[in-house]
Amino acid sequence: HGITRQGKRVFLHLSLGCSETTESWKGVLSDLVERGLRWPQLFVIDGNQGLLKAIKDIWPEVARQRCAVHRIRNVLARVPKKKQVEVSKGLHRIFYAACLDDARDEARQFLSRYSREFPTACDTLAKHLEECLTFYRFPERHWKHIRTSNVIERSFKEVTKRLIIV
Repeated sequence: HGITRQGKRVFLHLSLGCSETTESWKGVLSDLVERGLRWPQLFVIDGNQGLLKAIKDIWPEVARQRCAVHRIRNVLARVPKKKQVEVSKGLHRIFYAACLDDARDEARQFLSRYSREFPTACDTLAKHLEECLTFYRFPERHWKHIRTSNVIERSFKEVTKRLIIV
């Protein structure tokens, strides 16, 4: 999927792939270029290493937004169940802050508060944190659509609902 400057979602590409290697993703991105896709402003990704490398190889300067929902889930997976509600609130203060500076402040407070109690959860949050906050560099009206890769994943769920496997 893509989102135009006007905020309209457009379908860009669908293909079957046997793997998610860098070469497979380069084929997808090259196809988009051949069909006229100009330099994109942003990629919203879930952290797939093959896709990340392909993007860096083809469009090294394009901003990347790592999915905030995936990051929240990954952090919470490293926190005991009885503390997840509390920790989740702190994570939401980061990813739903009013601006980038506030998000960074919330992240610093979170890391300070939980680094001793949940070091692996904090390491997970800190890793690539700036790429999880890239959406703040874009107009606020787009944040809802570019903060996560959920828009893309919903499309896959819709396709899966209609698949008939024989």
